[in-house]
Amino acid sequence: MKPLFIPLKAEHYDAFDDGSKVNEYRLYGPRWNEKNCYPGRPATLSRGYGKKNRLSSTVRDFSRQPVSQLPESVQATMLALYGPGEHDIAVIGINVHRSAHGYVPVCTLGKEAGHE
Repeated sequence: MKPLFIPLKAEHYDAFDDGSKVNEYRLYGPRWNEKNCYPGRPATLSRGYGKKNRLSSTVRDFSRQPVSQLPESVQATMLALYGPGEHDIAVIGINVHRSAHGYVPVCTLGKEAGHE
């Protein structure tokens, strides 16, 4: 199974990296739904779209919630992004993989891994 790719703004990537964030919020739809974001699916958290900063993770859980049922701080962000109205939001619980020595790296084949 191909990992779910989740590109993030730097502030959100850093929050997952330091453990202060455990859920990602996206507008519910064709890409962010129960079919694609099911528990147990491998996921790759990426700082932007580059290949340098990535975290290996797994989808822990998934729920679909209206904006009004989210924490107030998240509601404000969702309203700023998607405008007023009762939008459904995909709440994706993420477990970042950590080893005793830090994080489990995401393997990327390419020039940076010594492959052409």
